[in-house]
Amino acid sequence: MAPSDAQPMIVERVDTRTNLFVLAILYTPSASAPVRVRNASKSGLLIEAPALPRKGTAVKIERGSETATGTIVWNYNGRAGVTLSSSLEVEKWLPRAGRCGQSRVDEIFHGLKSGTLKASSATCPGDSVGDTRADLKQLAAELATLGHDFAKDEHLIRSCAEELQRFEMLILRLNALAEQYPKRS
Repeated sequence: MAPSDAQPMIVERVDTRTNLFVLAILYTPSASAPVRVRNASKSGLLIEAPALPRKGTAVKIERGSETATGTIVWNYNGRAGVTLSSSLEVEKWLPRAGRCGQSRVDEIFHGLKSGTLKASSATCPGDSVGDTRADLKQLAAELATLGHDFAKDEHLIRSCAEELQRFEMLILRLNALAEQYPKRS
């Protein structure tokens, strides 16, 4: 990724923006990196990361099963604007778009980080809710499986060892929290 351009480009807004704060992966022809998508419209994204590509770089941004391609039109101070090559369905990029998968991961992540995790907020439409202990245990098991998948990635282990350790500690805390609830008969 390159240092930021000297000044942000003033871009005339064509479409209404929706404020987001979701995680995604940015791909360029030479690298990939996690980014935060700060806002989105049908025609563009505002992304944020410590290092971003230069103006004019072709990019692909993935969030779960959703993908957007475009070009960096400005880069300044850890933020960049991306003009998209095709129309984006913004609602599919929202954390609570009524879908499972990435939206569930976002809810779990934010709940764990803020300490406000509720079993009912970590479910998808159609899931049954009611046994908090079992829900928390199941959530911990799903996160543990995800952690094992992460552990298979050598690069991730080298670059995020401390974060992976904290992730494991959060799973242990979640299991301990589950034990505080009575078993359901």
